[in-house]
Formats: sequence, C-alpha cells, structure tokens
Amino acid sequence: MEKRAVLAVTLSLIVLIGYQYLFAPEMPTVPEKTSSVSVTSGKSAEPAKAQIPAQEAPKTQTPADAGVEGLSGKEVVVETDTVRAVLNSKGASIKSWTLKRYKDKANGGVPIDLVPPAREQLGLVSVENGNKTPDNLLYMSDKESLNGAGSVNFTAMRPDGVKITKTFTFPEGSYKAGIKVSYENSGPSMITERPALSLSMLSKAEDRGLLYHELVYLSGKDVKRVYPDKFKDEKFGSGKIDWVFLGDKYFMTAVIPPKDGESEVYSKKISEELYEAYLVSKALQIKPGESGGEEYEIYFGPKEVDMLKAAGSKLERSIDLGFFDLVAYPVLLGLKWMYNLIPNYGLVVILLTVVIKVLFWPLSQKSYKSMKDMQKLAPLMEQLREKYKDDKEKLNREVMELYKRYKVNPLGGCLPMLLQAPVFFALYTVLNGAVELRHAPFILWITDLSAKDPYYVTPVIMGATMFIQQKMTPSSADPAQQKVMMLMPVIFTFMFLNFSSGLVLYWLVNNVLSIGQQHYVNKYMK
Repeated sequence: MEKRAVLAVTLSLIVLIGYQYLFAPEMPTVPEKTSSVSVTSGKSAEPAKAQIPAQEAPKTQTPADAGVEGLSGKEVVVETDTVRAVLNSKGASIKSWTLKRYKDKANGGVPIDLVPPAREQLGLVSVENGNKTPDNLLYMSDKESLNGAGSVNFTAMRPDGVKITKTFTFPEGSYKAGIKVSYENSGPSMITERPALSLSMLSKAEDRGLLYHELVYLSGKDVKRVYPDKFKDEKFGSGKIDWVFLGDKYFMTAVIPPKDGESEVYSKKISEELYEAYLVSKALQIKPGESGGEEYEIYFGPKEVDMLKAAGSKLERSIDLGFFDLVAYPVLLGLKWMYNLIPNYGLVVILLTVVIKVLFWPLSQKSYKSMKDMQKLAPLMEQLREKYKDDKEKLNREVMELYKRYKVNPLGGCLPMLLQAPVFFALYTVLNGAVELRHAPFILWITDLSAKDPYYVTPVIMGATMFIQQKMTPSSADPAQQKVMMLMPVIFTFMFLNFSSGLVLYWLVNNVLSIGQQHYVNKYMK
C-alpha cells in the first residue's frame, strides 16, 4: 500500500513537471532578443484619412517643431537609477527601455531591453474594430534629455486644429512611469477621441515553453491569461480593466488605465514572432475651445513582488504561482525575507528546505512508522494471499482484520505525503519561476540558480540520493513493485538534468534530510 502511495505521489510530480516540459505552449524561434514591449498612445475615432503619412509630416509641423531632426524623429534619453529610456519624437513613443539592474546573461551581458526592435515608429494609435492605424506626427519635446525624476512633454498639431500633448513622468527607484495624453480642440466643431495604448511583444522559443509569454489583464477579481499560440485578432476583454500586460515569466510591460473609466483590450497577431495588444479608453467628446484627455501609468520591469506591490493597482497578481498559489506566495515571501539575512539564494534554498522539513517532521515520522509497521506485516500478508488466492472477498476481510488486530493504518504512509504535496508543488513553482533567483549565484560552478547545472553534477547526486532513499525505505510491496520503484531515481535524474539549479538544489537537500530521518527511524523506532 505504502509503495503504491509513494508511486502515486511520484507520478503526480512527474505529471506536473513533465507537462510544463513537454506540453507547455511552444513558441516560434525569433532573433536573440527576448520578450519585448513598446508603449504608444493615440486617437481612434479620427477617420483614417486624418492620419499624416510620414513623408508629409513636415507640412503639419508648427514653428515650434523646427527642432525636430528629420522624418525619423528626435531621441530624448531619460536616465533614472533603475532604467534608461529612449523616447522618440515621431509618434511620441518609447524606442527603448533598458533595465539597468538586469542583464541578458549571468556573467556580463547587456541590460535587458523590453522594447522590440524597430517598433519605435508606433506613436498615436487609432483602433477601429480591432484594426490599428499608426499616426506619424512629429512631435516637439521640451527637453533634450532627462537625468533623474521629472517629466518630458511632447506636443504636435494635427491638420484639423487639434493640439496633442503627451507627457511622460518618471520617478526614481521604480520601474513605473506616468503617461498623460491630452487633446486641445482649437477647431470649429466637436471632436471625439479614444486614446489607445499599444503593447507589442516578441515571443521566443526557449526552454521548450518554460520561459513562456502571455497577455494578461485584471478585471475586478478575474485574471485572464492568453498565450501566443492562442492569440487571435479579436477583442479580448472590456469593462473595468485594472491593468493589462504582455511579458514572460520574469519581466512584464503593463499599462494601468484610469481607475474611473472603462476600457477595451484587443489582441492581435502581427506575425509568427510579433504580437500586440491594444488598451482602448472610453470616447472623449471635446467641444471647440476645450481640452480633455486621459492619464495612465505603466510598469516596465521585473515581476519582483516588492516592486509590484509598491507600484499598486494589484500588480502583484500578475505573478503566476500556479494552482497552489495560496501556499506558493508565502513561500516566495519567505525566500525574500531569508535573503535579507543571508544574501545568497543558494543558502536560502537550503535553509528553507530545512525549515520545511522540520515543520513536516511529525507527519514524516508517522509516515515512516506506518511503513515500518506495514513491513512487519508483510509475511502475514503473503500467507493470507496464498491461503485465499481464490477468494478475493475473503482475502480483503482477513486483511482488514489483520490491520485491526495489529492496530496498523494502511493509509498511514500515504496521507502525510499527500498533505505535503501542495507545499512541494508550490516550491516547484517558486524555484522554477521567481525572478529573484534569475542569475543568482550559489557557489563554485553554479553561477545562476535559474539555469541548469552546466556540468550536471547536482542532478546526478540528486539521483543517487533518491536511490539510497529507496533502498532504505521499508517496503511491503512485491518484488515487481519494488523494481518499478527503483526506476524512479533514473527517471527523475534525466528529468532534472535541464531544470533550474535552484529546484535541483532543493530536491537534493530534501533527499539528504530524508535519508537522515529514515536512518533515525530504522535504527531507533521499533
């Protein structure tokens, strides 16, 4: 019975891990650059004919636009302590957004850029029935560059007499920024505008979908997710939208609309590599001589829980910790708290494993004792099987009577393991996807706990410890079942070869502690 329980739990783990490894959405191969996003904004109720082709843009410039450098626009570089953003006066868009504290490689590398290549031409966007029309207006900026916290204003005049102002506001110590889009109507008639912010993403096939990409939005209590292989040119959601983002398991690019309005979210597949989403605000009706607009916030940065909570708007809910998130979230917070005491995530993983083992020690003891009791009954069980081999009903009654006589619970070895399963699954999710472990070094050759062991040392040792643990575990199973169980260390070793070092480290330490506990049970518990 115990062996079947162990087998069931082990197979559950294989299903969980194997599903993500084998069946997660497979992404198309793209250039080296990973998940990237650009943000733009614009009008949607304006007819397409009002859009100005790039070659005609100089005709629409006001005298104030004289400083604009050519049809490709002028760059404005913004430097804060966390990001380096490059804004483009063509469309008043974001050309580049690099994260100073995050590199593309564990050793060296260049800062992560969250904007796709060659997407800076997107500026104001009109969205009609899900179809986007970019605007090519050239704006004038009020600054050449910005160092530290502050704002950059872009202004342009449309042929219909509407002055558009787009203001970017940058704080220090955050990956958040503000965007305000306003329209000043100096024309003769009322105008209707629908500001639209556009996100775009490059999807890369990496680790067979473990570095997944997704479009997500929050509306009230509901978090909706869609992966690139499910992208369609359609309205994805509408109503009160708290935020919408595109990103992967480590980084996100989110737009937070005005809190008092309703919005629509459109998803669009541009190509096999490029995906977009549009957040379209409610229509604004602006009379002649009046102005109106909308204010947004954006978060372009890591899925780091403290940063997301500080950004507000429930952005921390963008972190997907799987089915057991109620358990995984405290585990993640525990990891971060321990790191403040021990600034090495490898040691933190070891300490967390020890803490969890101590917390579950009583349950494990009951499980091991039950297995040992079942092992003692194995000869009597075999006698009953032989005696009543032709009468299954009688055999079952005699077996239950045997359990009752010796006060043995056949589920005693199974239930404690099942109670621990949510914690194990939660740990798997956290260690396999927490940005805190990305490029986090441990010791010697393990320089990135989010990547596989380059020399496969820890997975092989982990497999060896599983083998030792199997040999030490009391068994009442028949020889055929025991042979099946002995295959588990081999299966797990091959599965863990390409898993993150942090996850393998947890499993290895847990096995070592279990071997010590099993030795204690075998030697001192009669």
